[in-house]
Amino acid sequence: MEAILLKLRTGATWRDISEEFCPWKTAYNCFNRWACEGLWNKFFLNYEAYWIKNGYSLMEATYAHISLMIWVRVLTSNQTQ
Repeated sequence: MEAILLKLRTGATWRDISEEFCPWKTAYNCFNRWACEGLWNKFFLNYEAYWIKNGYSLMEATYAHISLMIWVRVLTSNQTQ
């Protein structure tokens, strides 16, 4: 998981993932499998629900959701406009 998050945060290529995490192909295959299963969508929706459950408005929760997606480079700031 750390290898995937590192790749998303830095924008590195899969092949640039350090072997100390895991082989790059393992991280790539896990990411793709989880994406096909909808895990990333569920994760971001649960993250947004967490903020709402803890008293934040829908607008604040959506902002947190989008900010996290931009931070891990799943979404670019140009896509939000």
